[in-house]
Amino acid sequence: MERKGIEITVGLFVLAGIAVAALLVLKLGQSGTAVRTEYELVVQFPSASGIIKNAKVRMAGVEVGKVLAEPGFNEDRSRARVRIGLQAGVVVREGSKFTIKQTAMLADPCVEIEPVTDVNKPPIKPGSVVDGARSPSLDDLTSKIEPVLGQMKQVGEKLDSAISKIDQGILTPETQADVRSTVSNLNSSVRHIDNTVGRINTEFLTDKARDDLHGAMSNLNSALARADRILSQAENGQGALHALTKDRKIAEDIRVFVHSLREKGVLFYREVNPDEEKQKQKPAQVNRAPDSRSKRR
Repeated sequence: MERKGIEITVGLFVLAGIAVAALLVLKLGQSGTAVRTEYELVVQFPSASGIIKNAKVRMAGVEVGKVLAEPGFNEDRSRARVRIGLQAGVVVREGSKFTIKQTAMLADPCVEIEPVTDVNKPPIKPGSVVDGARSPSLDDLTSKIEPVLGQMKQVGEKLDSAISKIDQGILTPETQADVRSTVSNLNSSVRHIDNTVGRINTEFLTDKARDDLHGAMSNLNSALARADRILSQAENGQGALHALTKDRKIAEDIRVFVHSLREKGVLFYREVNPDEEKQKQKPAQVNRAPDSRSKRR
């Protein structure tokens, strides 16, 4: 008896739940049709898929009306016509945009009105036929994604085929053995270089060698500094280098000195002026010229 009473109680609770659910459905249905409309328009869409009677009409996200009837065709059956009714006091001006949108994944599509910002535009007259557009829906996105997925599948198949060819044609056992041998030789060369650098560091670069190297570098830097200073003085018209290159008397003395060394040598050095020698040689050449002609005659 107790078990039978429990079953009856559970059954009553189930029936009560079903009744409440039915009442909620009826209430929601009545709330969708309770909107009173006084302002009708006809909107033509390229596609009215998903739009049903009593679908909501929103303007700037606010519900302002509903769809009055199931969509139909226009005269040439090229576009879909949707009759919408708007509440009293709602003004839709010329230039406003009408689109079909789906506010949520499981929600029914609705007609969205994007009002024009220019308040000076005249209102659309009741009963007018206006053009609308359809925003991309999940079906549209799915239809666009499907070709992309197909291309990705083809790319994946080609990549798999290329990897298989590389694995079978290039990465053969012989090639893998060559790669291992190359890597082993490379590691051996690196170790050999490391050992050589270590020996150079320990055997050749001793403390004395390092000190000598530092001293040589210091001397080289000092010599370069002196050379730079001498060149700077010469550019500024100072120093011995400038005197040697710019003073005519010193340059002439050096030219005579070098010419005398070449002609007489160090042991028999005697100053010889090259210009005077050239002048002495010219008359001798002139006197010899007739003798040679007379001999020829």
